Amino acid sequence: MISVEVTKVLNHLEAPKLVVVQSELLVALGDTTIMECKTSGVPPPQVKWFKGDLELRPSAFLSIDPLMGLLKIQETQDLDAGDYTCVAINDAGRAAGRLTLDVGSPPVFIQEPSDVSMEIGSNVTLPCYVQGYPEPKIKWRRLDNMPVFSRPFSVSSVSQLRTGALFISNLWASDKGTYICEAENQFGKIQSQTTVTVTGLVAPLIGISPSVANIIEGQQLTLPCTLLAGNPIPERRWMKNSAMLVQNPYITVRSDGSLHMERVRLQDGGEYTCVATNVAGTNNKTTSVAVHVLPTIQHGQQILSTIEGIPVTLPCKASGIPKPSITWSKKGELISTGSAKFSAGADGSLYVVSPGSEESGEYICTATNAAGYAKRKVQLTVYGESHPRELCL
Repeated sequence: MISVEVTKVLNHLEAPKLVVVQSELLVALGDTTIMECKTSGVPPPQVKWFKGDLELRPSAFLSIDPLMGLLKIQETQDLDAGDYTCVAINDAGRAAGRLTLDVGSPPVFIQEPSDVSMEIGSNVTLPCYVQGYPEPKIKWRRLDNMPVFSRPFSVSSVSQLRTGALFISNLWASDKGTYICEAENQFGKIQSQTTVTVTGLVAPLIGISPSVANIIEGQQLTLPCTLLAGNPIPERRWMKNSAMLVQNPYITVRSDGSLHMERVRLQDGGEYTCVATNVAGTNNKTTSVAVHVLPTIQHGQQILSTIEGIPVTLPCKASGIPKPSITWSKKGELISTGSAKFSAGADGSLYVVSPGSEESGEYICTATNAAGYAKRKVQLTVYGESHPRELCL
């Protein structure tokens, strides 16, 4: 009997398993892209690569390692972007994985900002349009490092549009300067600058006003502050003796900028300055206000008498601003106080040196200053030595 021995060889098979190393890739334009799908299985699977439904074949810019699961793209271009599939195949089956490739690019300008010159108060748009992937972030700054957006008490309004452009509403003098647009993503950074010039500015000019104003106490006074030029319209304010003037019921600033005093008081005298200011400059005009007070003559004895040869003083104490000058007259004729018969006292009194009968009569004291005058009569009687009398001294 013949025996036959049969040997069976059993092959062990394992279906492929596949792990995508990086499912989303972002590669710069012109760089090398490497995609990898790690596999396992028995026998070792072969890896094929697809873009969409198209199986990829090695070329001058494309290399494939089917055992290592590698796909390498040299000098990656925009058209290389898309969805890729790696498929691992062996006798036991197949497995697949998906990858997405995005091709990034640094920012480039589509439209750069250019220098502008605009009238004050107008609206200005500074373009800054860029391309790049991922979408570049656009930032604006000033060359002088002053804030662009956060500016308390600013007249204008500045905002950045969705397009990246800078919009300035109601352009003001403070907006002049150099602005820099910066665009940046992970592949690069670019910048461009523009200079904004504000035109139409005119410094204030105030019309002629009196350098000196003399006014009598109690009268009205108006000090002008007429604007002849200024753009934007200047702001006007009044100063007194270099301090800010505070309005009250007697002192007001009218709509035309003039300063009005209803009833001038002595303490209202001083230096008054109208100051006109705008962003283009400052102009001022000063008026010196002198308040004059009418003379008054102090009440005193108005009837006097003396004996021939005995000196007598006729009083005339006067006050006023400016200090009044005193003159004496008799019968309409001025008395010379430098004569042998008369002399003047420091207080304005008239000193009769050696009175005789011809010195009897009515004397008139006149106090005069720039505001006006005041008069007062004094009656003098000169008695002879032998005449019985009662003297009024």
